[in-house]
Amino acid sequence: MLTITLNLPQKTEQQLKKDLQHLETLTEKSREFHIEKAVIRYLKHANKLIKVYEEERAKGSSDHTTEDLLEHLNLKEAD
Repeated sequence: MLTITLNLPQKTEQQLKKDLQHLETLTEKSREFHIEKAVIRYLKHANKLIKVYEEERAKGSSDHTTEDLLEHLNLKEAD
């Protein structure tokens, strides 16, 4: 088991709580279930993107930059 603590902006936290409560009601599954599934989906997507990025780099393609990869993974910080 892994425990993660997030420090979200208050507005974001309130919206997330509201959305998760709605999901819990619709699906009769816990918020932990939905968060776990979302994290797993994100990690699988990230691993696929990283694999494609590495394959392209190995072929010598410069079409995909590290910045592009970070942007696709929503990890690029706003300027």
